[in-house]
Formats: sequence, C-alpha cells, structure tokens
Amino acid sequence: MNDQAPSTQSTLVVLLGASEWPSWPDLNQELSQKELGNANTFKASATGVKDYFLAQEGFDLPEENLLDLFNKEYDVGQQTSEIGSFLEKRISILKDAKITPTHLIIYYVGHGGFNSKDFYFAIRTSKKDSISATSLEPKNLAEVIKNKSRQLRCYLIIDCCYAGAAEKDFEQVPINGGVSLIGSSASNKTSQATHNEKYTMFSGALLQVLQKGNEAGSKWFSLRQLKKAVTKVIRHRHHDKAVIPIVLSPVPSESGEDIAELPLFSNVERRTPTGDKSFIKKEDFAQCYVIESATEERLQLNTALGSTVGSALGRYKDDLEAVINKPVDINPVVVSVDWVIASPERLENTVKALCQAEIAVFDVTDYESAVMLMLGIRSVVRRGVTIASYGGNYTIGGPLNYPFSIKEVNIVSHSNEQLENGEDPIVLIGQKIIAGFEQLRNIPSYLDLPVFDAIRTLPPDREQRIPKEYTEQVLVLCSFSQHYTNNNWKHHLKRHLPTYLQNDKALILRTLDLKSTRLVSQSLYEAMRLTLMCIVDWTEWRPNVFFELGVRLASVDTDPVCIIETKHKNIIEDLSIREEFDEQNSKAQAWLKDNNVANEDKADYTTQASQRLAYTAYQRRRLLEMFDPIDYKMQRRITDQDKIRYRDMVQHHKQLIEDSDEVPRSEVALPPSFIYRIVSKFIDINMEGSTFPVYDELIQTADLLSDPQKRSAGRSVVLYPENAFLSRKVDEGATELRLAAWHYINNRLRNELENNNDLLKKYIDLSNLLSSALLRSPREDDQEMAKIIRQQVKKYKNLQK
Repeated sequence: MNDQAPSTQSTLVVLLGASEWPSWPDLNQELSQKELGNANTFKASATGVKDYFLAQEGFDLPEENLLDLFNKEYDVGQQTSEIGSFLEKRISILKDAKITPTHLIIYYVGHGGFNSKDFYFAIRTSKKDSISATSLEPKNLAEVIKNKSRQLRCYLIIDCCYAGAAEKDFEQVPINGGVSLIGSSASNKTSQATHNEKYTMFSGALLQVLQKGNEAGSKWFSLRQLKKAVTKVIRHRHHDKAVIPIVLSPVPSESGEDIAELPLFSNVERRTPTGDKSFIKKEDFAQCYVIESATEERLQLNTALGSTVGSALGRYKDDLEAVINKPVDINPVVVSVDWVIASPERLENTVKALCQAEIAVFDVTDYESAVMLMLGIRSVVRRGVTIASYGGNYTIGGPLNYPFSIKEVNIVSHSNEQLENGEDPIVLIGQKIIAGFEQLRNIPSYLDLPVFDAIRTLPPDREQRIPKEYTEQVLVLCSFSQHYTNNNWKHHLKRHLPTYLQNDKALILRTLDLKSTRLVSQSLYEAMRLTLMCIVDWTEWRPNVFFELGVRLASVDTDPVCIIETKHKNIIEDLSIREEFDEQNSKAQAWLKDNNVANEDKADYTTQASQRLAYTAYQRRRLLEMFDPIDYKMQRRITDQDKIRYRDMVQHHKQLIEDSDEVPRSEVALPPSFIYRIVSKFIDINMEGSTFPVYDELIQTADLLSDPQKRSAGRSVVLYPENAFLSRKVDEGATELRLAAWHYINNRLRNELENNNDLLKKYIDLSNLLSSALLRSPREDDQEMAKIIRQQVKKYKNLQK
C-alpha cells in the first residue's frame, strides 16, 4: 500500500448509531440531563457527517459507497448482516470497475456504555432489560470487517461516552490494512453535548475542521493531525468543560505502519491558493459576499452567518428577483475574516468582491479589527445593499455598544437568542435585503453605510480642495479613551511629532480637533481626502480606527502611516497560534491586568476581554505583518531611539509620496497603495453618481418631490404640505425637473430613441405625465409646450407599436 490520501471512489463509509430508543424510553432524558447528548444533537451530528461525506465541496463520496444505518429499525444481527453485504457487494463492484478498494471509514454517534465489563454501542432496537443482547459491540464490527474487508485500512470515528474502550475488541483481530480510531473521549471519560449546541461537542468540532479546514495545516489531515485540530476547536469553544478526543491504533497495517499517521481527509483550506472561496463576478446575477468573524467561527458553528444568509436568499429568491429585475445567486460566497487576511491574494479577492457584489453581509460580532477594516472599504466602494449582523448573545433591541463610525448603521442579529426570543434571523436578513434594493432603486441618495456620499463631497471652492502637505497638517486617527488621550496623545504624539514636520505651526489634528461647524463625520471624511499625511494609531485596537483605516486606504492613493504602541504590538506577537487556547487566554488575561486595558465596557479583566484578545490573535498578527506599523514606546523620558521612531513616521510618509523603492520596510508587508489600486481597477462605475444618466437623476428627484401617479397614501416628502403656496411651488419644481429631463432625451438622445426600447418607454411615460401637468398650468407657454410634447410623442408611440 502507498501513503497517498484515499480516493473517494475507493473509499467505503458506514454510518451507525441512534437518537431514539423506543424500547429504552428514559435513556434520552437521562443523557440530556447529564449533557451527554440527546435526540437532537445525535441526529444533527449524523446528518452533518453524512452531508460532509456526500457533498461535492466535502469528501465527495459516491452515494453508493455509503451505507446509512443510523436510526434504522434493525437488530444487531441485521445490522452486522447489512454491513457485511454492503462491503462484499461494493468491493466486488469496484474491482469489476478496475478500482481497488483501499479505505473503510465507520462513524458512530449515540450512547456508549458498559454492561458488566463489556462495552457496547446503543442502537435503535437496544432494550434496557437486555442491553448486551440488543446492542452493537465493537467485537461485532471487528468480526464483520475481518471477514469481508480485512485488506482495507479501517478508520473508526466514535462519538459516544467511553469511546476509547472500543480499542480492546480490535486489538487481536487480524485486519491486514490496519485499524485506527479517533474517539470523542477516553475509555474512562464521558463525552459531552451542551444544551445550546446543535451538534455534540466532538462532532461539531470535527465538522468545523473538515468543512472549513485549517490554514496552518498541511494539504491533508491524518487521524492524528485531525485530532489536534479538533482539540483546538473544542478548547476554544468549551474551555474548562472541554472533553479532549483520543486517537488509538489497536492494529498496525501488514507492513507495520500506524495508519493514524497517514493522509485521510483533505484540508479544504489548502486545496488551492484561494480555496473554493474566490469571488468571480457573474454579470447576469446579483451576488452576495459574506464575511464571518473569527470569534463566531470558533464559538457558534450552529449560528453561522453564512448559512443564515444563504437560507434567506433561497427563501426570498422570487421577491428579490422581482425587485432587482435579474436572477439572484442564492449561494453566497462565505469567507472567514481570518481567511481574508491569510494572504495578499485573498485580500485582493475580497476587495474585488466588495467593489462588485450587489449584496455584502458582515459579521460584526465583537467588532473585530479586520472585519471593521473590510466594512470601511465597502462603505467607500459601493452604494449597494450592505448588512451588518451581530451574533453572540445579542438580540435586536438589547444593549449594544456601537462604535462611533457606524453608530447610525442598522445592525441586525443572527444569534441563537434572536431565533429563540425574536424574529427569525433568516426572515430579518431576507426582508432587509429586499427593502434595501427597493430603496436603492427609488432613492438616489440611498445609504446603509455612512461614508459613500461624504467621502465624495468636497468643498466647491477650488482652493479649498488642494490637499494639505505634511508641513501644514497631519490627521491622526486614533483611540479617544481617557488613558490614550492623557498619555499617548498629549505627552507623546502631539508633543514630539512636530519636531520632524519642518514647521512649528503645522497642525496635528484628531477628529475632535477639526474646526468645523459641520457634522463630525462629514468633516472627518473630507479631511481624510484632503490631508496627505494621515497617521493611524492602532494602539488599543479600536473598531473606529480600523473602520477609518479602511476608508482611507480605499479612497486616497497615498497610504496612511500606521503606528502602534510597542506593548500593544508585543502581546499579539506573544500569543502564538501554536499554543492551546487556555495558554493564550492566560497570557491575554495577565497582560490586560498588567496594562490596565479593556475596561471600556466597564467589564473586569477576565473572561470576555481576554478571550476576545486570544481569539483574534492570529487576525491581528496578520494585520501587523501586512501593514507593518511603526511601533513606539510611551515613557516619561524620551530617548534618542524614541526620537528615531517619530522621524521614521515622517520619513515613511515622504517615501510613500515619492513612491520610493524603499517602501515598504518589511518584505511581507503589502506594497504601497495596494487597496487603492485594486479599488481603482474593480470599482463598479455604474454605481458612481457621476455616471448615472442625467435624465434618470432628474426624474427620480422629481418623483421624490411629487408623486407622479398621485397614488401615495403615505406622508408627503414636503415637510409642510398644508401650506398651499409651498405645495404649489414644489409641484412646479417637480414639473421643471421633468421638463429638463424631457428636453435632454428629446434633443440629446433623439437617435437612441429608435433603438432603445427601455429609453423609449421611459420617454413616452415622461411625456404623458409632463404634458398633463403643463396643460393644468394657467400659463399659455406651458400649455403650448404640452401640445408640442404630445405631437412629438405621437410619432414615437407609432414607432413603439
């Protein structure tokens, strides 16, 4: 036998177990009370594993190579007979097809226990008063495998209490291909299935690893590598309640190999440089791109945002297509934010998607840094439909600490609590997408993120639109916590940076220092575009700062200078992704206490803050590598080395302006203007206001002022419609806008009318509406114009026929 991973064509799979025991009615209640599993978790786990084996994006097993005996109404003899017949028949058929069978995988989920000293697997027909005679024992499996498929490598995946106890029944059985098992627990441990989880503890983690892969792993998982990855997920999710799985190899192969060391499952994260998550624009379809948070991916597999969005698109497909007027791709591209920042290629693919996807959905649980960065980019590049959703324990209407930059965003929830105590997240998200497209179609200034218009609005005075050099003004995007303001800002940046700006009068401004009577957000985004040197201080890793960083990167061709206080950089580098979660969490907790950090929510320095830091350590480390921020120390007495860091900030900006070959400083950092150049190339020009047809803007504006069909039962857009004079002037204004649109089409686009049916229909509808309004006018020139319009449109009506 060779050491290659198994072919799906040459692999056989058997699913065993039960979630119901009609002759043992109190078993389910006993297991559930002790959180050892229940009917729901066992059934969901079996279904999830079966779906993985058969799914094209999963194991991709031919359906005829899988025998499903889960919850089957067969006694022990019938079960072993079915397994034997299946193995014999499939091996024969495969050999006739010139395919050599190589692997057998058996998955069991349910209740495992001891009757006297004998270990057993409960099946649907198990009886409480005769457990041994009516339950499946490992030795039953060993015998049927020995008799029917002893040349195959046999892998057992056992999810039940005392799973490791199955080893001893295989030890003395001569199976030439070898036997190895991964169990949810050791022979003296019970397995777990917590009440708020969809799957059992073990199968839920197993499915996450198999379905989503492991970026840090190799191309394939051996059983031992799989155990390591599954253990990490379990510890991340369950902490002190974690039950650690076990790998045992009771029978080596004929050649003496431990088959637990050989490739078995594909690591989907490493199949191709970009996995299966690349966004490829389908011109004829409306598409959706979903970015999931790292925290949610680790903690809440059963509330994954991507699956919720997919269900919403499928349920509301017909309604969406009616609104959008083109087909909807109901399979969203779903990525983890950790996947996005794993390489420059993936980041480029994501920025491209944010430019082109009609729908984008962001998991803003905990406002993770990389998620906020992507949200900031999206807010600049597309006036599309964008939804932000919070998971965790959040329900709509409950308390939520909004970052300043997105305080106006209408955040929904995809949490389990929302499903249990409010409207179904599938309904919430589906209806929001529909409403978004309806408003996008009818409201020229539609916004669901705060930046799109503000970043494009500059002063009308040409002189005021000249960008300010670093010797005149520096914009600093940073934390506004009291600690940061009193220390990093007042005693360091604001004091020492001017020394290197070549002008004592140069302004160093934060958002709150901008001297303008306009809204803070409008002043900020204008300043972002008009201030060449922008410093982004990552210290404290604030959500606002990373949202604003995304805005700046996507909107200005000169990158900002990123900086960070040394201790806030060092803790991230110290949290190694190779360590187990409890080690990371312990380090994070100690660091938070020592540095008086993370009490912005009036929380103590314990579980929530340290877990958040540990969960996002990989994400933050990748951001540090990509953007290579300059680190600086904050100390009372500034040294010569500290002064060099301030000089480096200015020098780095000068290199960016000059497009110097010395930029970037780190070999692994992104090249200058990386984000901006992608946006420039892939921006959807049809969404830019300056590219909209003039007549469309005129007509839409007129329709907002005055309902063209006089059918609206809602409130008038005019604030004081009771004022007859005001209402009349508004109607006259709407008529003038429609008249301008009519003149534009009639004179400027006359040649297109004969060949463009959509334009012709719009022109005829506009003409009819406009001529009716002008005929009601007391002015003779208006009535004369109405006659001209009717004569002109009569010709085109004949053309339409």
